[in-house]
Formats: sequence, structure tokens, C-alpha cells
Amino acid sequence: YGETEGFAKVISNEKGEVVGVWVVGSGASELIHILSTACQEGVDAEALKKAVYAHPTRSETIMEAVKDIFGESVHKV
Repeated sequence: YGETEGFAKVISNEKGEVVGVWVVGSGASELIHILSTACQEGVDAEALKKAVYAHPTRSETIMEAVKDIFGESVHKV
């Protein structure tokens, strides 16, 4: 760990369904499958927001990206 560069974006439609994602940076291949499955299965952003993310892990990147949809991200730069 220790890498500080990367990017994650989660896009939802008007119904709150996750319809697109971007993950770039170290560990992206470990994260994208979670978001890819969410898109394919019609999981809504609210459900992803309520998920429990381990700390400290890269999965928190997903949590922050989803919370950004709701204006609740606290680690956005």
C-alpha cells in the first residue's frame, strides 16, 4: 500500500442504479469486479453505500466514490 494516486467514479441513473464505473490506479483490478457486478445486476447506489467496507483497504475507494453520488464523500480531493 502507500500509493496515493488513483481514481474511482461511480455513475448512477435517475433510479439510482449503478450504470457505469471507472477505476484507475494500483489495485484497480481488485476493485472493478465488485462494481462490474453491481452494474450487471442493477444494484442501486444506495445499497452500495450501505455496504460495509474494511478499513484500511482499497475497497474504501468504492465507498467514497458511491458516497460522492450523494454528496457525502469525506476524502474527495
